[in-house]
Amino acid sequence: MGTLAGNRAEFTGRSGASQGREPVIPADLAERIAALFTRFMNILVFVSLIVQACATLPEQDKGAVDSVHEKVSDKVISTATRLDSFFDDERVVEEENMSTLRLIGSIAKEKDESVEYNTQFRLRLVLPRTKERLKLVISGNGEDELELDNTPEDNIREDFERSDEQNISLSLWYTFLSTPKQNLNFHTGIRFRRASPVLYAGPRYRYLFTYGLWNIRFVETIRYYTDEGWEAKTSLDFERAVLRKCLFRTNIEGSWFEGENGYFYSVNFLLYHPLSLRRALVYEWTNSMQTRPNHQLAEVVLRIRYRQKIFRDWLFLETAPQVSFSRDKDFDTIPGIYLGLEAVFGRLPDL
Repeated sequence: MGTLAGNRAEFTGRSGASQGREPVIPADLAERIAALFTRFMNILVFVSLIVQACATLPEQDKGAVDSVHEKVSDKVISTATRLDSFFDDERVVEEENMSTLRLIGSIAKEKDESVEYNTQFRLRLVLPRTKERLKLVISGNGEDELELDNTPEDNIREDFERSDEQNISLSLWYTFLSTPKQNLNFHTGIRFRRASPVLYAGPRYRYLFTYGLWNIRFVETIRYYTDEGWEAKTSLDFERAVLRKCLFRTNIEGSWFEGENGYFYSVNFLLYHPLSLRRALVYEWTNSMQTRPNHQLAEVVLRIRYRQKIFRDWLFLETAPQVSFSRDKDFDTIPGIYLGLEAVFGRLPDL
């Protein structure tokens, strides 16, 4: 898949060229978003009150409460891990200690845009005699696996825009700490963009804890690139099991770049819905924001991802119809669809 790191510079040019006309968010869209967000906050407050009430129980009842709490927490963690693994999510991919090869081909189409074709491969090798601490990662026709120099909006858009650049990255990952609660590793490598080598290095830290019925995951990744300087990505997840086998997740993600003014962040709501041992859905609502030239909503995307094993346990078909409302297009309704085929060698995720 291509990279959209250039979108930030492109936005700067557009904002200067469009001086007097500022897109206005439709009133009905803003009201719907505000109403849904208010409902979510009410539910969150209600859950917090229940947790506080449990804290006041007599000592003899707290043992039973703690036991139930531990079982619920383990269920949420196991559900999240299975679903993230099935959907090839970076939350699992970043920390897995298995050698894998992924071959990915995809096509995407949006209204009034041409069809985009993308191919990518990702090879991860756990090096022997390192106690599974050292990994070699090679990625082709894309950024390194983290795609740190993408904004949250870029990560959504990348499926629908292809770069003609042939990018290759080669990196070493060393894991200092790996437990269910914490993970700390350090990445260093080189990537070739337009045949020019760029060196990079930096740590990634993850901390997971529970609060009531919720699991909370904090991830911080810092990188230094020889061409663009320091960059940082912060991610915060709030997740819990709902409707038996489903998982609800609220994700807040932000990106900072040394060479850019402002801060780019998104607030995302996801509902994971397993349909069987071979099929699953994700309902996604993504709100991308930026703080320059002023604090504003950049894009809203509503997407449904369907992923299924086909023919073999290692072959996956994914389709994702979506509708987007972008500031660049005056918040007009823009439908689109993504179709991808992925072959996985090594780890075979199951639901």
